[in-house]
Amino acid sequence: MITNLFLEYNESGDVEHCASEYLDIGSKTGLQNYVFLGYLMNNAYAMDPKGWQNISKLVLDFFYSDRKLFSPSDLIEG
Repeated sequence: MITNLFLEYNESGDVEHCASEYLDIGSKTGLQNYVFLGYLMNNAYAMDPKGWQNISKLVLDFFYSDRKLFSPSDLIEG
């Protein structure tokens, strides 16, 4: 599920859909935020610099700054 979210975002760039999927995956699976973020960021590390920047911008600027979907400690633990 997280891999699909990752791939869909890389293709579409739709942050609203991605945020909705983030919340949906969390509610369906019961994954803690730090586990989800760790998996997402781990996938981003394997990308080229532009791909990494896109994912980090999604996580930091949109998920954290705009939407407050997780705490700073979730990101550090992830």
